[in-house]
Amino acid sequence: MKYKNEIEEVIKRLLPGSKQAKSKSRKIKIYVNGLYGKLENAEYALNKIKEITQDTIPTEANMQEIDPKVHFYVDSFFAFLYSCFDVLAQILNQNYEDLRRLQLEEKEISFTKILSTIKKKKLKLPINTDLENIILSKYFKNLAKYRNCSTHRHQIYIKKEQNTIAETAGYTSTTGQLPVVQWIICDDPFTLDLKTETPSIKQKRDLYIFSDKMYKNIKGKIDNIVNIL
Repeated sequence: MKYKNEIEEVIKRLLPGSKQAKSKSRKIKIYVNGLYGKLENAEYALNKIKEITQDTIPTEANMQEIDPKVHFYVDSFFAFLYSCFDVLAQILNQNYEDLRRLQLEEKEISFTKILSTIKKKKLKLPINTDLENIILSKYFKNLAKYRNCSTHRHQIYIKKEQNTIAETAGYTSTTGQLPVVQWIICDDPFTLDLKTETPSIKQKRDLYIFSDKMYKNIKGKIDNIVNIL
């Protein structure tokens, strides 16, 4: 596993002694491994997206549909990345006594459930500020939106644009018409443009670049919380 060292460090910090209850110790180990497993799965899907979008060879003009494997990896990326937060919620529930006193059922625990509980009960935990920063971040809001769309509604709108560029001969090793291919993910999967009847792509969000920035931002925020525990 890629994050083996991080996993061992987190478990060592959360379970420093031998007097921990066996049930708590077992669950924390499972959930910490699960958290980094989800991150690794999201990163794998992201790398597959990179492989696909690096292909600059234009497809035949009569091909009008996105390859199903593109949607598979895009859906997988958002699903695994979002589920990191739900697994993180399980770790928080096991780690903080204030949350355990509320006797929240594990099967009902989610990231949003933990957040609403902390707010409702006015719990003052060391991670409150970091949790608030996550909820207010554009990356989390976009992640939740894309994930909810692909999981509960329909496929996320992706567009592959193909153009050509003309260059002056002699300046590059390749002359003439050069293919340019860009993969774009929609601005908002829930909102349709009235003219095109498709989600807007005005922001020209490059599929891989946008997803890569989201992954790095989300992982950084999760790492911040884990380091506070």
